[in-house]
Amino acid sequence: MGLRVAVIGTGYLGRHHARVFSEIEETELVGVVDLDKERAGEIAGNTAVRRSWTTGTSFRMWTPSAL
Repeated sequence: MGLRVAVIGTGYLGRHHARVFSEIEETELVGVVDLDKERAGEIAGNTAVRRSWTTGTSFRMWTPSAL
């Protein structure tokens, strides 16, 4: 797999970025972070990402290459 990406924020652009990164074969969307737990979980579910968090510190364990 190529680039490992985590999306921080699930507003309009964050939703778009999560969808696009999940569709690119050369990237792996490893997680979604947002202060709104339900929204982060919704976006994670829509993109087949199993991990979503409400704090920026927790995503470090996913070892993303890009944010």
